[in-house]
Order: sequence, then structure tokens, then C-alpha cells
Amino acid sequence: MANYLRCKNCGYDLYGPEYLSNAIDPFAYSSDAYYPSTALLNLSTKPDSEIECPFCHAKGNWGH
Repeated sequence: MANYLRCKNCGYDLYGPEYLSNAIDPFAYSSDAYYPSTALLNLSTKPDSEIECPFCHAKGNWGH
């Protein structure tokens, strides 16, 4: 899992808590099983094509 994204449209860097709030889908995974935090992040991360830039609102135009 990447820890940041850069919008190819406007150059906005999405990282830290802002990255997590935009890239993680809290409803993507639900289970009673225990998983380490990194595994949960990998299971719950949206594809880049579904993430919208909070600055220019382009959707799915990301680089790493």
C-alpha cells in the first residue's frame, strides 16, 4: 500500500491523515477475525481510480 498519492492534474500531494481519510473505505471489509493494522489497511484501501482529489476534484488521476 502506498502512503501518499500525487494528483497528476494539479500536483496536490495527498498524504498522512488526509490520505487515510480519502483512500480507506471503512465499509470494504468487515469480519470478527483479528488482522494486523497493515493487513486491514491493505484490505480496505480503495483503488486509485475511485479516489477524488480534494483540491481540483479530479477522480482517478493519481501517481505515486
